[in-house]
Amino acid sequence: MPHSVADEVAEIFFGVGTVPLTDELIDELVSEGWQRRDLLDARRFGFRYNRRRNSLFMGDVFGPDVVDRGRPLRHKKRSKAA
Repeated sequence: MPHSVADEVAEIFFGVGTVPLTDELIDELVSEGWQRRDLLDARRFGFRYNRRRNSLFMGDVFGPDVVDRGRPLRHKKRSKAA
């Protein structure tokens, strides 16, 4: 099924469709040629894996208020101190 541009943006920038780097997933990726040490380091730093793209996602780059249930939210403006 083709992805829309919005789906691609959500996947690339907000991690939609990623899964945690579990021990089982790391074993699977090692069997496909990934380096275990690199994957363990990635997990330690909060990376997640995207199966469709076969790539790692760095995590919560934009902060928890930017994504809600996999959908990007508008950036919240901070109120100025009086």
